[in-house]
Amino acid sequence: MAQTSGVVSVFANKLITAIETLATGTGSQTVFTGLSLGKPPVFIENVQIRYTISSTQYTATSDSNGDFTGTLLDSGTVAEDGTIDLDFTNPPDDMTPIEAISYTAKGLLQKLIEWACGTRYDQMVGTGDDIETTFPFTLSNTPVAKGNARLTFKIGATEYQVFDNGEGEWEHPKISSSSLNYASGVSTVTFADPIADTYDIVCTYCVGQNSGEEGRDWLLLHHRNSQSNTGADAFAGLLLKECWLKNSGGTYKEAVYCGIREAQYLPANFWQWNLNGDYALGNPPSDDAHWNWNSYKTARTTYDATYEHYSYHPSIALKDDSIAYWFYSNKNRIIVVARVTGTIYETAYIGIGLRFSSPDRFAYPVLVIGSIYGNYNYASTLAQHSFIVEAAGGYPLWIYGKSGNFVSATSRKALVPRGSFTDLGSMTSTAGQIVLFPCFVREWDGASIYSLLTQLDGVYAILNDEVESEDLIQVGGQDYLVIQNIFRTTHKDYLAIKMD
Repeated sequence: MAQTSGVVSVFANKLITAIETLATGTGSQTVFTGLSLGKPPVFIENVQIRYTISSTQYTATSDSNGDFTGTLLDSGTVAEDGTIDLDFTNPPDDMTPIEAISYTAKGLLQKLIEWACGTRYDQMVGTGDDIETTFPFTLSNTPVAKGNARLTFKIGATEYQVFDNGEGEWEHPKISSSSLNYASGVSTVTFADPIADTYDIVCTYCVGQNSGEEGRDWLLLHHRNSQSNTGADAFAGLLLKECWLKNSGGTYKEAVYCGIREAQYLPANFWQWNLNGDYALGNPPSDDAHWNWNSYKTARTTYDATYEHYSYHPSIALKDDSIAYWFYSNKNRIIVVARVTGTIYETAYIGIGLRFSSPDRFAYPVLVIGSIYGNYNYASTLAQHSFIVEAAGGYPLWIYGKSGNFVSATSRKALVPRGSFTDLGSMTSTAGQIVLFPCFVREWDGASIYSLLTQLDGVYAILNDEVESEDLIQVGGQDYLVIQNIFRTTHKDYLAIKMD
């Protein structure tokens, strides 16, 4: 599993135009190092600075490598952490400011995408002529992430899409045979019928970052402006985004989709991530699909026009300010922890769980779990911030039912094996010992029948007076990060997230 942590200065990608003084000229100094932008991390491209030499004011702008080009500026660089180094040909005038006048700060979603997603490639691998059925090709970037290579092709008037099966083949009724070598990228596909004339077959794929490290190989399918339930940009002129991420599960055969959408409502100091999943498993969301594609409510009716978000989606409430974060990812799921203020932690689990029920009874162990739902902000306290275990205030959990439809957690909860946090004394730890309680999702028929469906991957409950949030503990030789589960003081409720 891949993991990282850090701090962002803004909730979402944000253009900073407030002038920041980085340094002051002396009339003799030409080299300035370690200057700092005020809202790191930043996009290193299009950072604009301003300075004065011989009473003339100049501007310089950074390129995609973070290198500045400007008059009387020999060299200059900017790093993602906001550090700027400058070497002028002539010294800036005495008592004149060297200023940052424009740059873009990176928000939390951008950092998650950069962390978890491998670089996406869209490679044309053949062109149809209504005759040829066999197409050999070599993917240019390797190793190819297993289960994340998608072929798009057209036979007759119909366009098809299919992901590889993780075992070196594309399985589809319109494909007679295929092979894919993940290490070399060499592939051959024979279709059952000729590819349509002039149609370009495209393979969309990614490689894992850090030489194929699993957990950093999610495929970014869509990354577009955040939209309303009608498909219109809900936040015209802003940089808020929504995205779909895809992976293949630990078996490389699962279709794991994660949707994340940024939303804000300034009058209420309301910033939030809505969380989502795709109900059409095995079929990637189309480009024109509404983001509220899989709501357990009637399709596209849960959009809150006042707050401009999907109020019945599991969500995490954030703020437009400094946020500490922890990301954990593998092929099954992504876990996000964000400390928004004090001891308030917003958390999300999106992906699949560890299945107990057989695939023919419970085909899709897909979970979407957030800290809240509804119109709450990070300052809304008490039980509204519960995460996974016995979630209160609306059950911010979705799971696929046995029928394959997304349902809310009104009758389905994550829980621990021996009762709930609301039953005092039902779950205890011996003094001086730390006990990890697995978190399960059960199905309840509303009367008496309970079914154990799935276990959360890498998340455990703790009751122990000797731990605090952000402790790093070790149990059985394994490291865990401890975070508070519910923002209240009447219970010692913590979660331990496995750091492997």
